[in-house]
Amino acid sequence: MSLQTRHVRALWILVFLVLNFGATLQAQKPASTIEYPVLFILAKQAKKVQMYSLNDYQHLKDWSTPTNPHEIIYAPSGNRVYVSNYGSREDAGRSLFVIEFGESMKTKIIELPEGSRPHGFAWLNDHILLITCEGIRSLCVYHEDTGKIQTIPLDHELPHMVVADPDRRVAYVSHIEGGGVSVLQLSDEVFKKFAGTEKISVPVKWLDTGKGTEGIALSRDRKWLFVANRSANTLYKIDTRSLEIVRKTQTCTMPIRVLVTVNNHNVVVSCYKENAIGFYLVDTLKKEAIYKVEDGPIGILQIPNGRVIFVAQSRANRVQVFDIIMKKGVHSIETDVEPDGMTLGVVSLPRKLIK
Repeated sequence: MSLQTRHVRALWILVFLVLNFGATLQAQKPASTIEYPVLFILAKQAKKVQMYSLNDYQHLKDWSTPTNPHEIIYAPSGNRVYVSNYGSREDAGRSLFVIEFGESMKTKIIELPEGSRPHGFAWLNDHILLITCEGIRSLCVYHEDTGKIQTIPLDHELPHMVVADPDRRVAYVSHIEGGGVSVLQLSDEVFKKFAGTEKISVPVKWLDTGKGTEGIALSRDRKWLFVANRSANTLYKIDTRSLEIVRKTQTCTMPIRVLVTVNNHNVVVSCYKENAIGFYLVDTLKKEAIYKVEDGPIGILQIPNGRVIFVAQSRANRVQVFDIIMKKGVHSIETDVEPDGMTLGVVSLPRKLIK
């Protein structure tokens, strides 16, 4: 079973237990805190992390970030999230904003190299966090267990999103300007070899998918990589063993993000200019359906049981809760200005937060 599969399963078990047997779990915790399933949404222009209940989508709390945040990820060890402080065109961000949950809910800043502009995240294993650093054309590596930060220089411009296969220790990085995907083998031997250095040098394989390559996702079995090109309105299916493009199809207009549904049946893309989410079959990339959403969809996120997909509608300042079975939006979550990155987690919260 893959690392991500274990994480998803563990998260959903926790969500199920909290929602159905909350009293039992609460009795095992200190009186001041409770384990609670939440949705995190980044409001980029508002410079905020916003937290909502997964029970009823009620707003629970906000945190202000130092600069414009773009992506957020939940830690495999639990009770912690990391936020990329990307910044603005005028002011390049260079840090991670971290929230540690518990009675006090502490925050801290992790400094990255000057001008780094951190953006996308992926966990390579339980303690190694990969971060795309656009400003220095690198993949940054944060070792959670030691606090060490290293950089892996890349050959192509604007490394934007990253996904990883923890079992094979492979990372895939999309480059908007570079026009493709960097493929890096990051074995334990690599980290041992460069343990005493700030920079890591590894061979990088290149997949040409054209200028505008942005959204990227792995199939649940890790056999296939899906890459969206927002300039050409195309979606690629790539064999992760041979690194050959096996299928290509046209999508709705300006695909920004890609996810593969938990049942491994559909590839879903958010199409910014068409105000839509498109569903394509994993096997053939045949278009199954296009559903209209509100203005400016970017971030997309599916809950572990697969029933709903959250769609961040950046220009509407709302996140739509799209029901897979009913094939429509069933709820709208009001956010601050320009929602984008999202993640789920079960965290320890002060009881006073829960209404």
